[in-house]
Amino acid sequence: MRFCILLLIFCFWTNLMFSQGNTQGLDFSSLSDDIPTNLTRAEEQEKLGNLKEATRFFNQAASIYWEKKDYTNAINYFEKSISINEKLNNETGIYALYSNLAMIYADKLDYNKSADYFQKTLVGRKKRKDKVGIISAQINLSVILNNLKRYEESAGHLEGALQNSMVMKDTKQMSSCYLLLAEVYEKMGNEAKYKENMNLHNTFRTAALRENEYKIKEMKRLTEKQKQENEILESKKKIQELEIQNKALTIVQKEKELEESKTKQLSLMEQMSKADLIVAYLRQDSIRKYRENEVKALKIKEINEKNETQRQQQALIRNSLIVGALLLLVIMAILARRYQEKKKSNELLLQKNHEILEAQSEIITQKDYIWEQNHRLEIAFEEIKEKNKDITDSIQYASYIQKAMLPNITEIQKTFNNSFVFFQPRDVVSGDFYWFYEVNDIAFMAAVDCTGHGVPGAFMSMIGDSLLKQIVKDHKIYQAELILKKLHEEITHQLQQNTTENRDGMDIALVVWNKKTKILQFAGAHNPLFYIKDGQVGEVKGDKKGIGGYTKVMKTLEQDFDHHIFDLNDTKEFIFYIYSDGYQDQFGGGENGELNRKFMSKKFKELLFNIHQKPFDEQKQILKTSIDNWQGSQRQMDDILVVGAKINL
Repeated sequence: MRFCILLLIFCFWTNLMFSQGNTQGLDFSSLSDDIPTNLTRAEEQEKLGNLKEATRFFNQAASIYWEKKDYTNAINYFEKSISINEKLNNETGIYALYSNLAMIYADKLDYNKSADYFQKTLVGRKKRKDKVGIISAQINLSVILNNLKRYEESAGHLEGALQNSMVMKDTKQMSSCYLLLAEVYEKMGNEAKYKENMNLHNTFRTAALRENEYKIKEMKRLTEKQKQENEILESKKKIQELEIQNKALTIVQKEKELEESKTKQLSLMEQMSKADLIVAYLRQDSIRKYRENEVKALKIKEINEKNETQRQQQALIRNSLIVGALLLLVIMAILARRYQEKKKSNELLLQKNHEILEAQSEIITQKDYIWEQNHRLEIAFEEIKEKNKDITDSIQYASYIQKAMLPNITEIQKTFNNSFVFFQPRDVVSGDFYWFYEVNDIAFMAAVDCTGHGVPGAFMSMIGDSLLKQIVKDHKIYQAELILKKLHEEITHQLQQNTTENRDGMDIALVVWNKKTKILQFAGAHNPLFYIKDGQVGEVKGDKKGIGGYTKVMKTLEQDFDHHIFDLNDTKEFIFYIYSDGYQDQFGGGENGELNRKFMSKKFKELLFNIHQKPFDEQKQILKTSIDNWQGSQRQMDDILVVGAKINL
């Protein structure tokens, strides 16, 4: 569950950092990855009076310090940026920087200061009526208050975020709020509220999934509609091209018809001229013969008819020339129009070619830029790959050291013949570890859950293992509650928790078995002892206090723990289990783990009782199979450790 909380904080941190960039509205492409360079530029811009530019470089330097986990310098330069933004009266930038400071203090596990800054962020966003930002700040603040165990306040902010999500009709955000409320009420011990909110979470999660499916279908429908519209436009374009081609063919056909018509006209004119000459010749011959008979009487009439014939011939020639000239003018007009259209088409074609050349040039430039970026990414990828290999190799080697530190199961089974250890780290190295030691017929067995998991948890586990051996072997402390008390003192002392801001620690379940007296002792910090005594189920809860994690509220480094004693002299059978919270807090459910709910403590104890009579190797296998089936496709949330043993009576 601690991982779930940190994951949620990380998600909201990503949104807040993104919103910071948007509110400042600046181009960060000129910023450097080098801290001294950014600080130098910031001071230069501040001297020049360019305060807005100065904040850019101070923020960049602070972010790099933050990334390097140098929280002190990160805080100093973010506060420097806040003071400049106050001069600029840039409230948006100030509230975004408050959010960054809140996240840094959360990284440092100083949840009180983190809560203060998230509260300032919330006030600012309410002032600006930023609905999305208000929801984000409310959820972040509730998570921090949850870590501070201020459950009532945490629930109040979550209820506020839920109301705002309802106003915005954001089903996905509502689902998240219900899930977080369920967790808070579970820690408050309000089972009814837990179930109610978990049911609402599942309901709205289903609704959000359906809403998302609807959006995907709608997007597909719009895409298909756009595709159809594009096909229609393409068809129209092809039809227009065919019409243009048909018009061109029609013009050519008309030109051909006009040419043929002109040829026919000229041929007709030529034929008509020849016929007129023949008629005239025949008439002259008739007149001549007639005049021979009529002589002088018809001479004048012949001259008049000859003049009339010439006049008619001239009129016919004139009319033919006029018709021919008109036809020629029409043909010239058509040719001139065709020339203008062709000239216009050529101009459009030249313009299109010019645009295509410009587009090709732009594409070539973009391809060169993309190639350069890809080349840089390849170089960066190789560097990251090499660094990742170094880190992975280091962590893998650390796992060998941690495994060598853990006791061998055969050593445990010399004392507890029937026993098992189910140990399944979340990462390569683990924050959980089990511890066993025996001296003077007294056996010590512990299941320990350190703060965090992975590399930080592994460091704490090595410290815890070393201190337990020192307390029992060197200090010869054999009483369970005194061992935990001494362990708490050593952790707070070695980590200097009374003078530093370190809050790391561990939860532990410790069993001490005296073979001679048949007395079993138990002491626990958060972690319980679950047992079956002569067929009857029992449980001893651990104290509600951890090992280490000293705070200023504590007046002394000392911390007392309850001592529980079992006299097993008259007992026939006693089986016990000690464990961390990783098994019961694993999310999953259903065939593929898609229900997203915890395994829960009650179900885990029922499983232990149901299998307690089986051979211990088989018990271990059942535990592994059960959690794997429950987890399904979900990611393992935390390290898992379960130790089971039967007392030899």
